[in-house]
Amino acid sequence: MALVFFGVIGYGLFSYEIISTENSHVTMVILVALGTMMATGVSYPHASYRFTGVKHVNNI
Repeated sequence: MALVFFGVIGYGLFSYEIISTENSHVTMVILVALGTMMATGVSYPHASYRFTGVKHVNNI
């Protein structure tokens, strides 16, 4: 779902020519999208615990 979200955002930026494909801006957009997805994935359990009080535990 995150891939679709960032894909639509990226497509909109390039189709309305807010960001040109000739420069290195494409790399920056990809890196920002990947960084945002990773940060969301890392912080989700903490935010979920703070909002709901339910802990996510992995017992091995």
